[in-house]
Amino acid sequence: MKKILTMLITIVLISSCKDKDQETNILPEVTQSGKNTGGAIVDGKVWVAKIEAPSSTPGGNSTYYSNTGNKFNLEITLREYNNETSLIKLYVNDVQHISPKTYSISPLPNFEGYYTTSNYIKYDITPSTGGSITITNFDFFKQVVSGTFSFKAENLNGKIINVTDGRFDKKYSQ
Repeated sequence: MKKILTMLITIVLISSCKDKDQETNILPEVTQSGKNTGGAIVDGKVWVAKIEAPSSTPGGNSTYYSNTGNKFNLEITLREYNNETSLIKLYVNDVQHISPKTYSISPLPNFEGYYTTSNYIKYDITPSTGGSITITNFDFFKQVVSGTFSFKAENLNGKIINVTDGRFDKKYSQ
């Protein structure tokens, strides 16, 4: 009986460890409470941002909201740390106000794109590619912004990547 109980406990512990390992292989839930999560499908592969404090790493998983004159700006950076470091940057710039709605992604200055350090390649939105970012929640008082995104981006060699099912739920700084 003791041997069976030990085996059951071992199986439970192994399966719980497996679930934690697999969390990096599934997209985070679509939430709207400032959990500092983000992810997308990048060329058919799951890409998950590392959870960290909003401004703990310069250029890390940071989100900023600012007001310049009568124009508002939102910058969302999602960073993945694995065998390589990669990031997705989303911008909503020079709008009357940030609110829950869909914004078109077009070439800079509204979007930077996707960048990977494995081969130091940056993919940008170009006139022939595009996408959208949908703000589903913008809470000025709690400093939370949430939403979804998708886009296509191109590198200098003409290779296009497809980013789909993107989502973020971030606390922002001002």
